[in-house]
Amino acid sequence: MKVRGFKMLSKIRERMAIVIWILVIAFVGTMIFSWGMGGVRSKDPRARGVIGEINGETVKYKDYASLEESKTKNAGTGDLDDVAIAKLRNDAWTEFIKMNLIGQEYIKNEVVVPAKQIVDEILNNPLPELKQYPQFMENGKFSLKKYQNFIKSKDPNYAQMYYTIENITQNRLKGTILENKLKMGLDISEAELLDEYKNKDLKAQVKFLKVRNLDFRPADSTLTDSQIEKYFNENRDEFGVNKESKDFDYVLFSTAITKEDSALALEDINQYLTEIKDGMSFGDAAFSFSEDKSSAEKSGDLGWFERGKMVKPFEDAAFSAKVGEVVGPVKTKFGYHLIKVEEKEEEKGKVKKVKAKHILVRFKSYPSTTENVRYLASKFKEDLDLNGYDSKAFDLAASENGLKIENGGFVSKGNDYTKKFGEVPGISEFLFTSKKGDVSHKLFSSKGYLFIRVKDTKEESKKSLEEVRRQVVNRLKNKIASERSFEKIKELYSTIKDSSDFNTIAEKSDGYFSIQSKDFSRKGYVAGVGRDEEFQKAAFNTKIGEISAPIKGSNASYVIVVNKRDEFSKDNFEKAKASLKKRMMTAKERDILNTWLEGIVDNSEVVDYRSLYR
Repeated sequence: MKVRGFKMLSKIRERMAIVIWILVIAFVGTMIFSWGMGGVRSKDPRARGVIGEINGETVKYKDYASLEESKTKNAGTGDLDDVAIAKLRNDAWTEFIKMNLIGQEYIKNEVVVPAKQIVDEILNNPLPELKQYPQFMENGKFSLKKYQNFIKSKDPNYAQMYYTIENITQNRLKGTILENKLKMGLDISEAELLDEYKNKDLKAQVKFLKVRNLDFRPADSTLTDSQIEKYFNENRDEFGVNKESKDFDYVLFSTAITKEDSALALEDINQYLTEIKDGMSFGDAAFSFSEDKSSAEKSGDLGWFERGKMVKPFEDAAFSAKVGEVVGPVKTKFGYHLIKVEEKEEEKGKVKKVKAKHILVRFKSYPSTTENVRYLASKFKEDLDLNGYDSKAFDLAASENGLKIENGGFVSKGNDYTKKFGEVPGISEFLFTSKKGDVSHKLFSSKGYLFIRVKDTKEESKKSLEEVRRQVVNRLKNKIASERSFEKIKELYSTIKDSSDFNTIAEKSDGYFSIQSKDFSRKGYVAGVGRDEEFQKAAFNTKIGEISAPIKGSNASYVIVVNKRDEFSKDNFEKAKASLKKRMMTAKERDILNTWLEGIVDNSEVVDYRSLYR
C-alpha cells in the first residue's frame, strides 16, 4: 500500500477482520461516497470537506468523523488518556479505509442487487439489531408481523431509518455476492481430506519413558567463548535481523502532573470532606465524587481486607481508624483518600480484617494544566503551519517558543514503541513514510504532546553476537542438554525388556518419568509431551506392543510402547468426509478472504489529510 500526502496511516493488514462484511453492514450502508469528484479543486482539502484519498477517490470528513465518533463513544473516552484515544482514532481510520476499498470492489466487480431482492430481504430477514427493538416485541419475543407492518407503513417520520435499513441490507447482500464470487471454484481434494483425517481423527495411546533435557543443561560457566561464537556463526540466520529503524528529534509539551495539580487534588478531597461534615452521607459522596470507578458504583465499598492487601499508608489509616470514623485525606501513590471504617474483625485483641469505604481523588493533570499545554502545542503548530513542516521551520519554532530539541532514539519499522515515551500511536507510520528532515503534526504520548523530526536511518541488518548473546547461550545449552538426554535414553534403552521396566527406571531417579498417555492424534496435544513431531511420528509408526527406538524430542528424549492405535478404515473415512470437508472449507474460505483483503490493501494508494483537522 502506498501512502502519501499527510502520512498517518495505521497498520491495516494487522487488524483485518476475517469476516469483512460486518464492517460493511455496520457503516458503509449509512454513508454517501463521492466517487471521483471532478471540477476545480481548492488546494486545501478542508475547503472541500475531504479527509483523504483512496486510490484517487476522495472521501469525506463527515463520513469518517461519524465512524470515529462512534468508536470513541463506545469506548467511553472520559476514562481514556490521549494515547488510547489516538489509538482508537487510528483504528477508526483503518476501518474506514477497509470499508472504502470494499466499496470500490463492489463497483469494480459490478456487484448489483435487484430491488425486489432487497425488498424481500428487508421483509423476511430482518437485521439482527432490529430484532432487539422494543417496538417489534410481542410477549417478550420479536414479532415478524409487527416488524413487517412497520416496514410496509412507510411512516414519513421514520424516513431516515428506512433509508438506513435499505442501505445496510443492500450492502449486506452485495457482500454476500462478492464473497461468493471470491469463493467460486474452491474445493477440497480427496488427498487433502485424507491427510486431514489421518492427522486429526486417528488416535493413538502409548506408555512412555521420558528423560527431560532440562536436567542436563550445562552451567553458563562451562561454555567457552569459542563454543558460543561457533554456534552463533553456524546458526546466525536463526537469530533474526534488526529491522530498518529511524531516529528522530523531538520537542515535548509535557502533561506531567504539576505541584499546582497536586494542590488542586488536595483541595478537592478537602471539599468532599466538608460536604460529609455538613451532612452528606459517605456513600453518596463516594458515588458522586470518587474517581475509583469500581468502588464508586458501590458507594465506595471496598469490602473486607487484611493487612498487606492495600498500599501501606492506606492500610495504616484504615486499621488505626475507629469504626464509623472518617479519616483523611490520606496520601498514597494513587492520590488522596477519605476512608470510613464500617466494621472490624479482631482476633486475640488484634485487628485481623477491616471493612471500609473510600473516596479517591487521583493525581492527574487538571484542565488548567492540560489547556495551557494544548495552547502551547497549538502555538507551536501555528508556527509550523506558517513556515512549513521542514527541518529549518522546526528549529525556528523551537527557538521562538523556548523549547529544547532532544533526541528520541531509534524506532523500528512497524512498531510504535519508543524508549523514551513508550507507545506513540502513528510514530512509525510517519517516520517510515517521510524523508529526513520532515516534521510531524502533533503526536500523543503518555508524557505529553510531541512534534518529531526525522533524523537518521539504520538499514536492516543481521543481529550481532553482542545483541543476542543471551539467546545464543540458551540455545547452545539446550542443544547440549538435548544431546545429553538422548545419550542417557539410549543407555537406558539397552536395559529395557518391556514397558514395566519404565516404572522401575523412573523410580530410581527424579529426572526420569514413566507416563501413560491418553488418546492423541498425529497433530494433537499429548499430556507430558506437548506437541512433538518426532514423538508423534513414532507413536503412529511403531508396531503395537513393541518398544520404539530412542526418540530425540523437542524438550525431552523418549522410549515408547504403543498400547493401541486407530488403523485407517475406508468406511470410517467415508462417514467422516462430509463434516471434515465442511471444516476444511471454512478454513480455506477464511484464507481466501484474508489473501484477497491483503491484496487490495497492498495495492491501494492512500492520502491522509487527518492531521489538517486536528
